[in-house]
Amino acid sequence: AMSEVPRVVGSGVGSAGTFEVSFAAYVARVRASVLPHVDQLGEGARPARCGTPDEYLASHKGDAALQRQMKNKVKKCPACGKAVAFTLPSCNACGAAIAHLPVSYTDNVFTSFIYGIEKGPFPFFVSVRLQTESLLLFDDILALTSCHFNSIPTTHYIPDWRYLLKRPAEGLAIIESMHTNSTKVMKTQFLANHEFRTKVLRDGDKLSDDVIAGHVAAGFNYPPSQYQLHLQFILPPFFPFQYYMYQRGNHFTKGRFFPYEYVTAVLKLNEPYPVAEDTSIEAIVEHYAKRGVDYDKIHAECYERYGASHRQLANWTEDLFEGFVADNKFYAFQPDGSAKLDPSVDPKTLVAPDKLALQNYGRPYTASNNAPQGSYYKFPKNFPNGVQVW
Repeated sequence: AMSEVPRVVGSGVGSAGTFEVSFAAYVARVRASVLPHVDQLGEGARPARCGTPDEYLASHKGDAALQRQMKNKVKKCPACGKAVAFTLPSCNACGAAIAHLPVSYTDNVFTSFIYGIEKGPFPFFVSVRLQTESLLLFDDILALTSCHFNSIPTTHYIPDWRYLLKRPAEGLAIIESMHTNSTKVMKTQFLANHEFRTKVLRDGDKLSDDVIAGHVAAGFNYPPSQYQLHLQFILPPFFPFQYYMYQRGNHFTKGRFFPYEYVTAVLKLNEPYPVAEDTSIEAIVEHYAKRGVDYDKIHAECYERYGASHRQLANWTEDLFEGFVADNKFYAFQPDGSAKLDPSVDPKTLVAPDKLALQNYGRPYTASNNAPQGSYYKFPKNFPNGVQVW
């Protein structure tokens, strides 16, 4: 359970000189300008509609169908502000407890993208990787890795993956297209970047594109935090703190995360299943288990693979970071190879700046304040005829 500091892969830091730390540790405080970044397309589209989702709703007299599309049912994390699925016991961004919180409603950012709405509590711009008349593919603002996308269909309103079961053949075609396009973007924009491939991925220059693609973690959440079907497409390695969260069970939660492999296996049966807003996910899982698609088995295999992929690909070496966090304390690396406790540093304050340094969302950052930037969907839809409701 112990390993030497000079070969840190994001967690499991061991002895540092004569000082020992526990297994539950991760490297932190990224050194400036040490890793390559992959810029977004930067196509520069402006918002189709000034104002907020509420103003757009008001312009349609609070239409009930539009209201359903524009709001999410969530719990809002008091520690980091993330809108979290209402069934989770803790925030999957920072780990704070949320089970005691009441359900609330937030703007649906993804449908706001589709309708070209300018802003909500923050600007609704997108870090675009690919956009067509029917698809928007973009960097995840809450990225777990340096190559983490979401893709959404833009001509269909599909609240979550369960609704694909109503029209399984059509649903399968939609998500296969999302996955194919995500793989294409990963290969042409990330793996084609030599610096990214060799510095972020251990032995990346020795692995083929297809071998690397085999490490992708992809799937859907139910309930989602944004009620528009979106495929999470994540190439490890995870950011060090996020791998620590993975080890604690805060990511890819069983019963909430549904691997792409599971959803495609269900849809390939081509057996429609009636879905309404209150359709139980447990009933769906039980139904398809009887048809030979075992969610527990597929989820367990995928979950284990995601961690193994991180451990194989992670290239988070000591020289990239100023220290590590263990037992909720920060230890700074010393010139002699040891580590020294720095009680002036609160580890919680390191998570956001480290993510900002490691992510590709919003690249290139603005010159004025080093902040992410983006653009708007250039094929915005109109309500009610531009988007087909499932």
